[in-house]
Amino acid sequence: MLTEKGNKLHPVAFRDHHNFSAKDMAYIARIFDNIASDRKAILTTEKDAMRLRSLNDERLKNLPVYYIEIEVELLDGAQQFEKEIVDYVRANQIDSQPLG
Repeated sequence: MLTEKGNKLHPVAFRDHHNFSAKDMAYIARIFDNIASDRKAILTTEKDAMRLRSLNDERLKNLPVYYIEIEVELLDGAQQFEKEIVDYVRANQIDSQPLG
């Protein structure tokens, strides 16, 4: 969809569960700065956006970062899944106190 509107994409790939470093941020910022457009943004997954945000990198604070929200929808067996989760948590509680 983005390319259909004439946008150019500059993919930068990292492995899943990548722990971003200051060096990675410098690399991302350098690529971003070298894109010759006033209309540019960084698009990532919600999970990676949270990892990037946790770096508290000044470069990131000044860049337009957008992310795709993660949404999970169980099509079948949602009640059974919820029951299994609750049962597991109850069976594996360790000195926990109820919230509230």
